[in-house]
Amino acid sequence: MDSSIHLLGIVPYEGMKTLLLRLAEEYPQVQLDVFVGNMEEGAEIAREHLSRRYDAVISRGGTALLLRELPLPVVEIEISLYDILYALKLSGGLHSKFAMVAYADIAISAQALCDLLHYQVDIFIVNSIEELEPTLRYLKDNQYDTVLCDMTADMIARSIGLNTIFITSGMESIRQALDRALALCRSQKHLRDENALFRALLSGQDTQVAVFDQEKNPVFFQGSDRSPELLGLLQRELDELPEGRERRITRSANGTQYSLRIRPIEAGQDYTAVYVSARRTASGRSQTGIRCFSRQEAERMAYGSIFSFQNMYGLSEEEAAQLAGSMVPVLITGEEGIRMSRAAARLYMESPLQDAPLVFINCCLLNDRSWEFLLESHNSPLSESGSTLYFSRVGALSPSRRLQLMDTLAESGVCRRSRLLFSCTCRPGEQMAPEAAGFLNRLNCRVLYLQPLRNLREQIPAQITSSLSLLNASRSYPVLGVEPEAIRLLQAFPWPHNYVQFQRVIEELTASAQQTITAESVRGILQREQYGNTHASRKGDISEPLDLNQTLDKISQDVALRVLAETNGNQSAAAKRLDISRTTLRRLIKQS
Repeated sequence: MDSSIHLLGIVPYEGMKTLLLRLAEEYPQVQLDVFVGNMEEGAEIAREHLSRRYDAVISRGGTALLLRELPLPVVEIEISLYDILYALKLSGGLHSKFAMVAYADIAISAQALCDLLHYQVDIFIVNSIEELEPTLRYLKDNQYDTVLCDMTADMIARSIGLNTIFITSGMESIRQALDRALALCRSQKHLRDENALFRALLSGQDTQVAVFDQEKNPVFFQGSDRSPELLGLLQRELDELPEGRERRITRSANGTQYSLRIRPIEAGQDYTAVYVSARRTASGRSQTGIRCFSRQEAERMAYGSIFSFQNMYGLSEEEAAQLAGSMVPVLITGEEGIRMSRAAARLYMESPLQDAPLVFINCCLLNDRSWEFLLESHNSPLSESGSTLYFSRVGALSPSRRLQLMDTLAESGVCRRSRLLFSCTCRPGEQMAPEAAGFLNRLNCRVLYLQPLRNLREQIPAQITSSLSLLNASRSYPVLGVEPEAIRLLQAFPWPHNYVQFQRVIEELTASAQQTITAESVRGILQREQYGNTHASRKGDISEPLDLNQTLDKISQDVALRVLAETNGNQSAAAKRLDISRTTLRRLIKQS
């Protein structure tokens, strides 16, 4: 008889998954599967894995609350006083206006710690998930810059432009949850063997089986295809079931033909069983370079990054909302490393079409076959209505294909049926690549230019603090801060490959740091990144011109930062070149 304890972990972020798996190695009797998903997404993942034999679920926060609806015991990973203390300690280096948003149990503990340690923190209590967004928008409207919060509030805060410090659960909190789960499971062993026999009998069939309760909630699923699309298809068909009678139908979805046998059953209460046989057909979405994103995938792309620089779009909140809510085609431009796909996903998530498909067409990957399918097949996404079509890197297309695509989009009415988004990389110092100009003029696009990182240097300190709160989640011992000189070096660096390069550098610095990121480690890593400086900061042999549409103080700051970068962060050498004192240099690079 198998004496192992099988646990399912549904955690809100990758760092907690890493720590949970690491701690599980200390429990030889535990078999643990861990998946990353927050709130509804996490609950959906748990439902998809109900057919496996688990004794209990381990989760955290609002996700754990949702999971209590499942027919499995749920053990919650709590946030300890130490976890709250760490987040408060990390926020100690901030000079901007910040607050904590938390549920009452966490907020009361946090207030006690603040009183004990004489921390001045504005703490806002929420009693439900629905109160999070109004509270966060109130903070944004009242000039708060950074929020200490949990994972659910973190994503909402980032989506409205607030920086975040994420309150993580440390090693001891996770260990306590594992201990509680073991104690619970030792008293929950009855019926496991009988259920295993039942599932083993069903797994030998080619037919998948789904069972729904009277509210159309899935209570059982046996089969390999647990996609949300299939579950949604089955739930829609339940409305058409004649009372007390069986029904057989055929339906097609996403390139698969399903034969369904739907019949009512009774076992203590009324249920509906659906027996599903599937046959694959040619799928238009399997073409090279063409992929359909679900809403959850698009949400992760839009808001899942650990970095969320404000004002990178160069638009006011009102302008951004108007752009996202309209159907006008949008041309997204920016330098290499800007992550234009993230901007496209955000436009999709904030548009009226967020419940329809997002089709990602990567122009770098289109081959002859997928190109022919895109322009000529009746199954092409260009033939659909109500979708968002994102053409990534249109500059990679040959001139003849660019012209062919523009003609097809303009003359076939695609612009009227679906939302069109394009992206094209431009060179440093430019705001529009020549390859993109045709799309702008032919399709009457609105241009969304994404700011390079060198234009947002003043936001780098806040982004470092915010990212540390998330990167520390997968470390046994957190990084507690950054030396001021290290921050100045990072601000002075020209970042030729923008946000991609910044993320790589911060992750490397965090991985190699002990308790503090030092100026010495920053110098070493930035020295290795020097390969890109000339490429990004020069246009031919001419240095990129200064932006003279600024105040004199800002122009002086830009000059000081450029010279500091060219001297590899050596303040004495930079001050000597500028013929100023080191004190004056420090004042120039610190001013906002």
